[in-house]
Amino acid sequence: MASHQPVQATYSSAVAFSEFALRIVVLFLPGLVSFLIIDKLTAHRPFKPYAVVMYSFLLGFYCYVVYAVLLDAIQPLGPRTKVAFVEALTDARSKLDLFEIITVSALAILVGFLVAFVVNHHWLHRLAHVLRVSRKLGDLDVWSSIMNSNAPSWVVIRDREHDVMYDGWIAAFSDG
Repeated sequence: MASHQPVQATYSSAVAFSEFALRIVVLFLPGLVSFLIIDKLTAHRPFKPYAVVMYSFLLGFYCYVVYAVLLDAIQPLGPRTKVAFVEALTDARSKLDLFEIITVSALAILVGFLVAFVVNHHWLHRLAHVLRVSRKLGDLDVWSSIMNSNAPSWVVIRDREHDVMYDGWIAAFSDG
């Protein structure tokens, strides 16, 4: 009989952990939505698994902060609307507010597009250049940076071996 007790304790802790894990996944669903949009709309090296989790958590927090700010902006003089996310994250007995999670997930789509726009237009790198903090270009490599720049896309290619010269403009390019 005594041999069954540790099995039950392990089972109950496993159930408690899986309920906690499910709660975290549901609460941070908006962050995952934003991350997936950003992942599809930006050029970058593959993310490591820990980076996917970290960025999803950070984006999830950001989405809930934006949601709270929007709620306060909508009701500036009325009673403060409580965001259920904080309570659901800190209190295991609290119920998840599915309406809030769905609303923040819809907002996460807009956040994903906005962050992808900022990344694709290199706003962080431009700010770093202005502040003289970094000299990085913001693209994967120098070739992509040159081809994505606003410089004239007129090129001259010389084949000295065959004594031939081609000139023209770049309409599109692909970087493998």
